[in-house]
Amino acid sequence: METRSPGSIFKPLVALAALEEGIATADTRITSNGYISVANEYDPSIHYIFKDWAAHGPMDMTRALARSSDVYFYLLAGGYRENGREVFKGMGADTLARWARLGGFGRPTGIDLPGETGGLVPDSKWKEKAVGDAWVLGDTYTYGIGQGYFTATPLQMTVLAAAFANGGDLLAPRVVRGFRQDGRFTPNGRQVTARLPGTAAHFDTVRRGMLAAAALDGTAFTGVPAGWQVAAKTGTAEFGQPYPDGEFDTHGWFMAYGPFERPEVAVVVYLEYGVGS
Repeated sequence: METRSPGSIFKPLVALAALEEGIATADTRITSNGYISVANEYDPSIHYIFKDWAAHGPMDMTRALARSSDVYFYLLAGGYRENGREVFKGMGADTLARWARLGGFGRPTGIDLPGETGGLVPDSKWKEKAVGDAWVLGDTYTYGIGQGYFTATPLQMTVLAAAFANGGDLLAPRVVRGFRQDGRFTPNGRQVTARLPGTAAHFDTVRRGMLAAAALDGTAFTGVPAGWQVAAKTGTAEFGQPYPDGEFDTHGWFMAYGPFERPEVAVVVYLEYGVGS
């Protein structure tokens, strides 16, 4: 199984981590004007621009998930400083990496098929060793929107979607339903490999954000089946070298579970050279 950066379908886990770490609440409001500007720590005259895909205005966490604001999740992940003053305290890369591992990333899901890979959960020590450079704020910002060095498989993302649906259980996917021997059938039962920690209220906040993403003004509404109420999230992950206009090729992702009130199915779709919404 190949790995890719999942883009914004990683944001529900970032939201849960921020809630659990006390970085944000469901009511935390952040304004996106379409970008943030970050000064170089050694030369304040140099500024780096980190774009959002739109100017969303002020948002709480539900709205940020519904509209998939990059600026909101830049700040949850890496924080923000202005004129040397901390305006918003983020989690930081190593805390985010810990939550990625709690979400089942960086290791195989345990599916009963050969050839599974675990993807990559980067942190500051990993970059120093593997790349030979120090971790910087821009790395954390891209991490917070599911891009950069972080990679995962569609199956890992599906296990995460199911965990949001069921309240935190990370389940081992099964292809084989069971085994029959000597006329006796033994089912290949439900196996919980780990538990994604979180309070019921925080899980509910994330689920409500994903429900809002599947509403008419959310980014995921075009993927909602007729007659279903689902919780969903889209992702569009950039890759490769930039074109002359600064734009990149993208992969598209769609993550959902439903029905919302009594979930039965979790699904992730990966579309190469696609757009999530």
